[in-house]
This record gives sequence, C-alpha cells and structure tokens, in this order.
Amino acid sequence: MAAVYRRGVAVVYWNVDESFVGYNSGIYPASACKADGINHAMAIVVYSRAERYWVVRNSWGSDWGEAGYARVEMTPGGSGPCSMYLWGAVVPLATLPAGFYYSAPLKAGQRASVAISADGQRLAVAVEYGSVLCSADGGRTWRDRLGSSAGRWRHIGMSSAGRWRHIGMSSAGRWRHIGMSSDGNRLLLAAWDNYLQVSTNFGESWGATAVTLGVRKWDRSLNTDGSRLMAVFAQPDQSYGFIHGLAVSDNSGANWAVRLPADSPLGVAASRDGSLVVASNVRGEVLLSSDAGATWTTVYAPLFATSVTAMTASSDGRRLLAIATVSGSYSLAGGTVQPDNTRITWRELQAAGRQPWQALASSTDGLRLVAAAKGGTVYISTDGGNSWASSVGAGSGDWSSLACDASCTRIAAVSTSPTALVISDGGGGKWTVRSYVTP
Repeated sequence: MAAVYRRGVAVVYWNVDESFVGYNSGIYPASACKADGINHAMAIVVYSRAERYWVVRNSWGSDWGEAGYARVEMTPGGSGPCSMYLWGAVVPLATLPAGFYYSAPLKAGQRASVAISADGQRLAVAVEYGSVLCSADGGRTWRDRLGSSAGRWRHIGMSSAGRWRHIGMSSAGRWRHIGMSSDGNRLLLAAWDNYLQVSTNFGESWGATAVTLGVRKWDRSLNTDGSRLMAVFAQPDQSYGFIHGLAVSDNSGANWAVRLPADSPLGVAASRDGSLVVASNVRGEVLLSSDAGATWTTVYAPLFATSVTAMTASSDGRRLLAIATVSGSYSLAGGTVQPDNTRITWRELQAAGRQPWQALASSTDGLRLVAAAKGGTVYISTDGGNSWASSVGAGSGDWSSLACDASCTRIAAVSTSPTALVISDGGGGKWTVRSYVTP
C-alpha cells in the first residue's frame, strides 16, 4: 500500500484461474482463487482503503474486466488474494514531494466535482468536506491545494486555459461551487454561509464580495469571462425547501445586482461571455436573456416535458443539453437558441432513453455530449445527441460530476457510490481509475 501511495505502481505476481479469466466487473473476491502458486504478473495502480480493494492493471486488453483493470478484494496479511502478497516489486518511479499523489485521494461516500481545461492537460477536483486537488498532466499526478478542513465543496469549474497556480480560501466558508474565467486568472467561490470569494491572480489572494444583497446562501457560480461574474443564490422556502435566484456583477464583483429573484431556477446555463443566459424554474418555464439577465423572455419548457432540471451549453450558449422531466421520469433534451434570441427549439433525445440522468457535459461546439445516469454508466454522443453509446468501461455509479476538454476527447467523471474518479483519454473508449479512497 505504501509503495502505491508514494511511488504510483507496484508489480505483483498472481495465481490466475478460470474465474479470474472470466472476470467482467465488480470486486473480485479473494476466496475465488487459490494462493498456492504464481503464473501471471500485473500492476497495482490504485487502492481503496475505505472500501477495501486493490485496482490492478492487466495485460489482456481493454475488452477484459473493467476496461483492462480489475478491483480485487483487499485482505489483511497472509498470502493475499491469489498469492499477490507473496511476490512483488516496486516500479522505480520518482518519489513525489509531500502534497503530491499519483492518484487523487477522495473521501468515501462524499460528493466531488471535476473540471478540465480546454487542452485536457489540467484537471481540478473539489471534494465536499475535503480538499481541492489539481493535476497539470492529464490526471497522472495530483497536488493537494487545500487542507482537508477547508470547507464544503460541491462543484468546481475550470477555465479553457486551465492555468491553475494556487487555490486558497478563508477557513470560514462552506464552499459549494467554484467557477473560473477562460484565462484561468479569476476564480469565483460560492459558499453556503453568505460568502462569495473572488480571486483575480490564480488564487494567490482573495476578496469577499456580494455581502450587501442580503443573500445568506450561495449555491453555484457560473464560468464567465471578462469582468462579468454570475452566481446562483438560495433562500429558504416552505414549499420547496430552498428557492434560487441569479445575481450578476458586471464589474468583477465590485457591485452585484439580482437579475432573477428567488424563484427556484432548477438549471442555469450561460455563454462564456455571460451575455446569453438560459434558466428554468419549477413551474415549467424556461427563461432566456440576451443581455446578461437585464431582461428576460419566457420561452417555456419543451412541449414533451413538464420541467427542465439541469442544463449545460456550448461556449456561445446556443446549443443546450438539458435534463427534462417527462411523465415522472427523466429524459435528455437538446435545445437551440434561435438567432432572434427570443425562442428555443427543443427536441427529446430519445436515443438516450429515459433514465435517472444526473450529470452533463458538452464540448465547446455542442456537438460532442456526455451524460451519466444514476446507477448506470456514462453515455457519449458525437452528433449533437442524435445517437448515443454507453461507455461501459466507466463502470456504474452515482455520478456527481462530469467534465470534458474542448473536444470532449478527455472526459472525467466522479462517482459517489462507488467513490471513484475515472478518466477517458479517447472520448469514452477507454477509462482509467485515477483515484483512491480514504475513510
């Protein structure tokens, strides 16, 4: 375990039998094979101390097991499962400095959010009640940017450039979401206790903002560029628990204005410059603004749906991917904002099927789409949602976050149960576990 933690990978020797040859998914039980010899070698690349399993990389191709990997039950001492504790060798990779990891440490059962830069090289993961982890090499190594007591992180956004240098924050905040400008200079942190923190220098210093609106809780920040900042706030409500509104600053956070009063927007998506904004509410309405929320047009939800619960958009804000409520279930919907900025044409993306959809991601042009369903796997579309393919190599999970680079070639997905960060470098064709689980 120490070898994998500090040096990244360890080679182990193994006693393979028919049950392991036929392994497809799940945690392979130690009792399934005998510890009486060796006839094979594999590499341990990740482990989960909390959920008690090893992740081993095999040499039989990506069609075997979980995209070429297997999760193997972790046993205390002895010969180990299939003799794997008896013989092994540490691969001589460089020892990382303190605070760096070969895999992202996630907390068992807690939500996390992931973001990727446009070139796919820089990733960031925010762990609820945990730390912020950053990678500058496509997820191969990670650096802890915050201590474990930092705050309650719910979501993280990444700029196109992904120029992360440092992230720091006040210890007072229960942070829910982080957004970033395209050049990576500006970060916007939303907290659940009356805080919005803004950094304009890669997180080297922070300043509190938006404390004069009477807002007590901040839920999400949007990824916008220039001097415009956008954030979703929450207020208590007897019927819905909380209702939400949208606040906008046009001068880098010096002054804020409520552009949508607390009326429970279920989903909000915006163009990168923040001029084009789409929001939905519990009454089934969809609202469209082409002037950063100064004025709104009610364009209604898709005719086949009762409401829209979440959205993501292309960089110009005109191609939308949404989760729609349809007859008590959930369906994916594709939307196109028309040139007159007063209408959205919707269509149900029936090829994806009706499933409990949870997380969405889009390429900058809105043609490559990614969606994940609760208890299911990740689905990929390369034609704007006309057709979908399940990416079974990602496994099944309770997905809390999805992100992809500009072309959705590199995709990252975070699952709460089982707790895991998985990354695909081939548009969903092959996935690699890039995390280990801590108690």
